[in-house]
Amino acid sequence: MDEVEQLDGPQGINQRHFRKGAAPLPPFLFPSVSTMDEMQALGRPPPGGGAETSFLARLRIAAANFLGDRRVLWSIVGIMAIRRLVAELPVFLPPDADAYFFLVGGRQALSDPGSIYPHSAALLAAGYPFTILWPPTQTLMAVPFALLSPPWDVWLWVALNALMFAVGLYFVYRAIRPKKQYFLPLYLLCVVCFTPLFEDIRLGQRGGALILLAGAAMLIVRRHPVFAGALTGLGTSIKFYPAVMALAVAPRQWTRFTGALIGVASVVLLVAFIPFGSPLLYLTG
Repeated sequence: MDEVEQLDGPQGINQRHFRKGAAPLPPFLFPSVSTMDEMQALGRPPPGGGAETSFLARLRIAAANFLGDRRVLWSIVGIMAIRRLVAELPVFLPPDADAYFFLVGGRQALSDPGSIYPHSAALLAAGYPFTILWPPTQTLMAVPFALLSPPWDVWLWVALNALMFAVGLYFVYRAIRPKKQYFLPLYLLCVVCFTPLFEDIRLGQRGGALILLAGAAMLIVRRHPVFAGALTGLGTSIKFYPAVMALAVAPRQWTRFTGALIGVASVVLLVAFIPFGSPLLYLTG
């Protein structure tokens, strides 16, 4: 019996993992091995002698046993989540956070929406770049929160943004259709380690609405491409880059998806600009 068989048995390490209650081993740990016979072959010394290949096989199997265990993966997720909280909470929602600027825009929209973009153009001409440059749909999103008194306005805005992020990421997970048990902790680990996401939440940005609409579109695009395109168009009216999702849609659904995207985005933007003035001023001013 060769050395790998003595170490893990002739049935292979995946069966050993199932007996332990762990998830099947991630395939990325064995990029060049497709069968158990090939794995066992890695443990056999080369014809010329030497145990280097056997040692590497043992090392690879030990790494697979460790990283393929769901308990280890969930422990790593927990550690990284605690690290994320420790890093983000002390600097959460600083005085110059974007959420306050969004709410200022919402209050201006309640009093004099037609003056927002001319005033922004004047500030840009004077060399002041920090002003309202986003489409009016974002300003309209802030109007309901601007009706509240501080600090409830900003805290509700941030909480709702975080909630939409959570739901949107769940939609993305469902859209991927994972079949491996170890995918969920790996997915959450990627989420926890993705700093721009938490920067968006920490500063009170509006990325939650975008990921919610994009995740919902990804989930239903195969069965309902028109509805998915409409959701993406709504997201595009908030911020333009969700429109690039059209590049990832299958040819069979592309025409219906893209048509709904362009139609909804155009209608929403045109209607949203009515109280704010001409769209040409926004594009050229």
